[in-house]
Amino acid sequence: MNVGNFKTGQVRDIFSRYQTFLIDNWGVLRCATRPFHQAYATLRELQIMGKRIMIFSNTCGKLPAEVKAELKANGVEITEDQIITSGMVLKRAFKLYDLVGKKTICLGNEALREYVRQAGGIVHRGRDAAAVVFGDVISEETFRDYEVAHKLAQLGRPVFIPNPDRWVPVEIEDTSSSRSSGPGYQGEIFEAATGAKMIVLGKPSPLMYIEAAEKLRGCKLNEVLVVGDSLDHDILGANNAGLASFMTLSGNHAIMPRSLEDIGNSQVAAALFELMAKQGTFPIYLAAFFDHKGPLFDMEGLREHFCPKETSHRRINI
Repeated sequence: MNVGNFKTGQVRDIFSRYQTFLIDNWGVLRCATRPFHQAYATLRELQIMGKRIMIFSNTCGKLPAEVKAELKANGVEITEDQIITSGMVLKRAFKLYDLVGKKTICLGNEALREYVRQAGGIVHRGRDAAAVVFGDVISEETFRDYEVAHKLAQLGRPVFIPNPDRWVPVEIEDTSSSRSSGPGYQGEIFEAATGAKMIVLGKPSPLMYIEAAEKLRGCKLNEVLVVGDSLDHDILGANNAGLASFMTLSGNHAIMPRSLEDIGNSQVAAALFELMAKQGTFPIYLAAFFDHKGPLFDMEGLREHFCPKETSHRRINI
């Protein structure tokens, strides 16, 4: 399969085309064991250029204040208003499902419980709860509530999963990568055991992009770039919202960066393109890391070639 017919350049070559950058955290800025220093340097470069940065993350295991502190520790100063997490979408979901003031089982950590409180829910551990929220962190304490949540799901109570990520990047090296199962994978097991269908709140859910749209009022759609590491979540969600997307291979689809030097002849890259074609989900840009000095591959021609012309994407108005 020929995958070599696309433009190449540097990541920073495209910065002038966009004013607002919705940037994923895990897999783009860091993995479980360490930050990606080149990605943080790129954030600082965008700030120097006067670009608008929004951290756009599928997480309900960390509050915005924690995310802000993590960025500050790596030399990037932002405000909490520049952070959008899928945990924040619970507030919108609780209003939609008339759960404000209702008891809620929380399968997660204290950050999840705080998100539920901010959404207007009452954190509860009994069988009379009106809903279940499936979190990022399954602790020993959480397992004690799992049986109750299981029965509530079978009774038809709504079960929300703010973070549907199936995998979490653990370590990314030049010669290898590893990942562990994420909340989405555990949620699939829960669904199989209960017969319930979880309500997804994080990317690629439109609710996550509506949350972003409210913070980005006045922005032009064609001046927003979504940066992520997952075809199933970041890129699919951006495609559905009608937003340009940039995929890094530093997370869920990690391959050796040096194989990108000759991506047209890379069997790994070819398999990745086949996966994109199968899903009908394509980023416009592809890079090993979110590194302003690193190589960039413009895939617009490939996307037009593989995506069926009749495919239409939903758009979230900003």
